Amino acid sequence: MSSTHLPISIQTDSAQPRTTSSASPVAARTREQTIGLLLGVVAVAAFSLTFPMTRLALDGLAPLQVALGRAAIAALVALPLLCARRAPWPGWRLALRLAGVGLSVAVGFPITIAWAMQAGSASQAGVILGLAPMATAAFAALRYGERRSARFWWMSGAATLTVVLFAQHHGGGALRTRDALLLLAVVFTALGYSQGARLAHELPSVEVIAWAVLLVAPLTVPWALFELRTVATWPGAAACGGLLYVGTISQLLGFVPWYTGLALGGVTTVSQVQLLQPFLTFVAAALILGESLPLELWGFGGLVALFVWVGRRA
Repeated sequence: MSSTHLPISIQTDSAQPRTTSSASPVAARTREQTIGLLLGVVAVAAFSLTFPMTRLALDGLAPLQVALGRAAIAALVALPLLCARRAPWPGWRLALRLAGVGLSVAVGFPITIAWAMQAGSASQAGVILGLAPMATAAFAALRYGERRSARFWWMSGAATLTVVLFAQHHGGGALRTRDALLLLAVVFTALGYSQGARLAHELPSVEVIAWAVLLVAPLTVPWALFELRTVATWPGAAACGGLLYVGTISQLLGFVPWYTGLALGGVTTVSQVQLLQPFLTFVAAALILGESLPLELWGFGGLVALFVWVGRRA
């Protein structure tokens, strides 16, 4: 079947004048990066509600019920989506890589944030997740050989140290279990984002995330049903709405513009828009959950964003 991607590279006609052939690829690449950045902004806006919506879902459900429930919902939506697209089986080589993405974004990340959010605020979690852009770029550098300058690694260390200090500040001088879980969630994010972006060069992005959540469904769906057996009363409308959002948008549909944007504009370039996510999460947490936003929250979040921005431009 035909791919829905815009072309990642454009070959020029050797018969054209020298000025045209040299300018055309540059203009095309600039256009692709612009589209990629715009799609990244759309995805980050959708992802910024993940923590507040997870917190809502946790008001009526246990952490594992939320984490596995969102993965099961995503798989149930992904199956008819793939059927409607008549998507062919990707082959076992790609299937293994897609399953790896699924284990990162549909198992590891949801479980770690659900446990972390059980007794924590969405806005504070957003500060720690501010490390995601740097972690994604670092993984792309280490895994796929993208060269990074010394300044990048210095800024990466400074951003990490800032997050650790923030976690210690809110933990009374010690790192708490929830902070360690959020840092682990950052690792799962980097793995899932960078690998998914690579796969989006080989498959349409909607099929990348749909296959990813579907291939881990034999694990997530039975596990979700097992966990949900203990639900005595159906949770309220707010909790159900939160679970539905993270299951359909955060776990599935938000990845379509995200992986498309990463593939078009490049992982290192487009993941920079994740710098907006902590601040959008702050606003969402205030509007949806009524959380207070002290100046120190903006201060730590802004400092992390500054270090990441400087490092990413290195």
